[in-house]
Amino acid sequence: MKITITSLLVPAAILLLAACDVKDPIHAPEPPVKVTVVTEELPALTVKRDSFATSSPRMLLLGRTDDITGVTLATPYFTLSPPSGGEVRADHVYDSITFFARHGGTVWGDTTVLQQIHLYRLREIPPSAPVFNNATVPHEAEPLGSLTLWPGAGRVPPVLRFRLNNADALGREMLAMLAAGSSVMGDAAMFREYLKGLVVMADPSNTCISTLDPSAGGMGITLHWHDGGGTARSCSFVTGAAEDAPYMFMSTVNDPAGTLYSVLQQQTDALPFADAARQGYPDGQAVVCGTGGYMVRMELPDALPGQTEGRTPAKVEIRWHVRQPGWYTTPPVEGEEEEEVKEEMTNTPYPLPAAVRLYETDGDNRVKAAVTDAEGKPVDAILTDASPTYAKDGIYTADITHYYLSRLSRAAGQGMVALLAGVPVDELTASAGLMVMDSLPEIRVHWHEPVEE
Repeated sequence: MKITITSLLVPAAILLLAACDVKDPIHAPEPPVKVTVVTEELPALTVKRDSFATSSPRMLLLGRTDDITGVTLATPYFTLSPPSGGEVRADHVYDSITFFARHGGTVWGDTTVLQQIHLYRLREIPPSAPVFNNATVPHEAEPLGSLTLWPGAGRVPPVLRFRLNNADALGREMLAMLAAGSSVMGDAAMFREYLKGLVVMADPSNTCISTLDPSAGGMGITLHWHDGGGTARSCSFVTGAAEDAPYMFMSTVNDPAGTLYSVLQQQTDALPFADAARQGYPDGQAVVCGTGGYMVRMELPDALPGQTEGRTPAKVEIRWHVRQPGWYTTPPVEGEEEEEVKEEMTNTPYPLPAAVRLYETDGDNRVKAAVTDAEGKPVDAILTDASPTYAKDGIYTADITHYYLSRLSRAAGQGMVALLAGVPVDELTASAGLMVMDSLPEIRVHWHEPVEE
């Protein structure tokens, strides 16, 4: 296990900063002290959650990826509310029915391949929240319609829209019900019994996962017709109503067959960092991926590294280095410089999660309470030294001072403290980010020692 110690003697001149109310309590403490930073590598293991809630009225994921954790499918299910307006008369004539979905602005995966999505009508009403990632709802055999698009930057329109060529019978029936003043078209619960719901599915050839925004009518179907004078009219059945929010969820299924992570058959299993070594990652790796349920288990020591008489802990951090999948650096050859290599498994780097949250856990790798700071706010490891969208690597840092010191004062000598790092559980429906830890995480303790004058 690697332990590193660095020391810094803070000069008295630093105290002049106090006159301007500018002070770094770690590197410019008052009175002057010697600052010693002790680092120690931590054991890290990848675990995979058996199930997790994916109910969300805020953001949905759609698509298919094939990366280092295997094939992941994200499939959104949802119900719609009837329109509040749109007068229809018996002499009005049906034209078409279309589907629309507001794009959430983010795409993960290989964007060089044409993507195709299909809309199906459900046979049953989706279960109400909470709904978990392994849930599914039966749907009709034939799609109502399909859309093919390029997912690359600048190519995805703000709103995906396509005609439902196989849904004209449904469209005519709904228009007739509106014209007849059917109570089904004015009551959300009755309409839900009638239409049941919809599901958007990725084609098996797809290589990307995208965000869809269902909030405030962001998704739905639109009826198009014209009146006796030829004037075009329309009305939409949309998501976003409070009564429909509980019936919106995602199925996210990860199949790790053929990958290092196929050994994770249940949540109690764990893949040690060193056992996940592969090309470009000779020391090993650990993975965080929300859609696949992957988290990194880290085990903290039951005593502060570097603790000696006279030292006072001022700050405790966890840090780790990550690299986006698809990139690694080859070992240098004698007489040549190291070379940066892009793997063939992906043509577009996966955006790194902007933050990774820390959770307490137990021997079964269950997600328990979030680690909190002195104000009771969740502690996130923040990505630094890199662009959250396009950088190939970066460092995550989490300040666990309050949590760790409080925990040690209550349970000193009771063994290691285990934490899980992962996509925040309340954001799993909005992120398919993949974070690959390419070196062991470390705990960093900033110690203060008095300066002898």
